[in-house]
Amino acid sequence: MPEHRAVSFWIDCYVLHRLFLTLLLLGAVPSRALAAWAEVAELTAADAQGRWRPVATTTQVSVLRGDQRLPATRGMALQEGDRIVTDDARARVVLGRGEALTIAEHTDVEVRARTALQRLGQVYYTLQSTFVVQYGTVQTAVDGTEFVVDGDGATVTVTVIEGHVRVSTSGGQARLGRWDSVATSAGEGASGEAPPSAPDPAARPVLAARLVEQAFGPPRVELGFVAGVGLDNGGAAAQLRLSGRVRVAGALRLTLDTGLGSNGPNEGLRLPQGLGLELGVGPLAFGAQTVATFELARLGCNGSYTAVHIGGVGSVRGALPLSRRVSIQAVLRGGYVQRPLADLGIGLAVAL
Repeated sequence: MPEHRAVSFWIDCYVLHRLFLTLLLLGAVPSRALAAWAEVAELTAADAQGRWRPVATTTQVSVLRGDQRLPATRGMALQEGDRIVTDDARARVVLGRGEALTIAEHTDVEVRARTALQRLGQVYYTLQSTFVVQYGTVQTAVDGTEFVVDGDGATVTVTVIEGHVRVSTSGGQARLGRWDSVATSAGEGASGEAPPSAPDPAARPVLAARLVEQAFGPPRVELGFVAGVGLDNGGAAAQLRLSGRVRVAGALRLTLDTGLGSNGPNEGLRLPQGLGLELGVGPLAFGAQTVATFELARLGCNGSYTAVHIGGVGSVRGALPLSRRVSIQAVLRGGYVQRPLADLGIGLAVAL
């Protein structure tokens, strides 16, 4: 075979081989995955006891597509212009990597490319790039942030959890930062004034924390550390504790602590290990733990003393959110382990 024909033959084989592999890969990818730009990632509905449970499908969440009203199913691919209507259920729609709409019950929202038309209810938006939410005459524009839009048809409230948003009405614009919240009319007869600022700045973190919990529920797992000072083993002591909390049911959590602290007026260390339960009540949590403290003390004449002391403590914990996952923690404890103890600690916690 002449040399130029051999080269042409091998080039043709290579091109056919690459074309075959491309067609094979396209056939292996479901057409839904190629066309889908959003999907229903989660559905939750209340059971007979009023507890929210994950479900695979429900008629309490409908997808309106043209003249069709389709029951939502987990993993359902959405088309641009689909309208999601929830009754006594909630839905989470994923738009892309790191972007999602968490839709509360009794909500009506239509989703298009980088735009949402919200007609009723509450939606928690988690976004990474430019996006616009229209609710009546109120427009919220963002470049990547987390915020909540909540409305009853007559009024709409925008609350920023992280980042910044720009809220526009017929009367003007307002730029909101983290924890800022504004309420304004959603109708055509909106006031000619710009949206007002939140009247009580001290309440903003509490409002943000409440909205996060409404959208995602209490954190399943929370890890943190606390540095504290107080009274232990009959004298002033300092302590560093690592803590973990695991949600058991509702607002009830299992708590585990391990720590390292000074030994009061004596030389040595105390290593407390705690296990107990904690109940969340609004912004506070009340807990009780059984504590085993390992005492490693130094005595005179190069002697040492090792002991284990069993006791219990009660605690009150408050949290101030810095973001959706990170919060400042303040913990006040009191109890009895060998001797009465009391301390106040400050630290950070991360929700997983």
